Amino acid sequence: KQWYQRRVRGSKSANIFGTAYIEECSVCKQRFTRKVIVPSLQRVCDNLDCAGRLKKTGVRYGQTVPEGPLHRAEEAARGADLAIVLGSSMTTSPFCNLPTLSKRYILCNKQTTPYDEDAEICIHDSIDNFMSRLLLELLPNVSIDMDYRQEFEIREEESCVIITTPRPNEPAVFIDEATVWDSTGNPRKFECNLSGIFSVSRDLIEDGNVIEIEFKESFHVENARVKFLAGQVVKGSFVKHLKYH
Repeated sequence: KQWYQRRVRGSKSANIFGTAYIEECSVCKQRFTRKVIVPSLQRVCDNLDCAGRLKKTGVRYGQTVPEGPLHRAEEAARGADLAIVLGSSMTTSPFCNLPTLSKRYILCNKQTTPYDEDAEICIHDSIDNFMSRLLLELLPNVSIDMDYRQEFEIREEESCVIITTPRPNEPAVFIDEATVWDSTGNPRKFECNLSGIFSVSRDLIEDGNVIEIEFKESFHVENARVKFLAGQVVKGSFVKHLKYH
């Protein structure tokens, strides 16, 4: 998703439903791209002189989609030799009609759809399996070798110690929970507020205490253990190596 956002811009993309990775300010109308999907509540504009409320640009169920992206999608579909549909029930109009505007279309979905019979090829399988086999056929000698990295930092703020990311106005939502172990071996849980910030009272943590960071299961990475250093910003990260052949 993030790779897509960095490399596909403007007229090359018809993002009909918007994206949860981009927030727009209700006052100054500035847009901010995030590396993670941030919480929906208590979001305030990055511009300190504005203080407007931030809202994700993703379209919610029942809302009207923007006309511009939908028109671009229709034009692109009409000019396409082939459309590939990945993981869609094909039951929501007018979006389910887009692939039919192209000369041919391929459907890949685990369940059956109303458009299966008219598809050039219909595959009932997972998207991962389908795309892996397709890329292996088209690009047999190409592999993807990359590191997916998420960074966090621990710092003092007024009467508490918080865990967040080094990126402005972007909480560490990839963390599941955090625990500080005091000198006697007793655990103290960090509290996570509605903004996604993990915090613990400064009175409960001493210099040198170990903080254990537990990441969300979906990332399949090991927990991190870091030491709290009074008066300093402690930086950490997790790295997941991704390799596809």
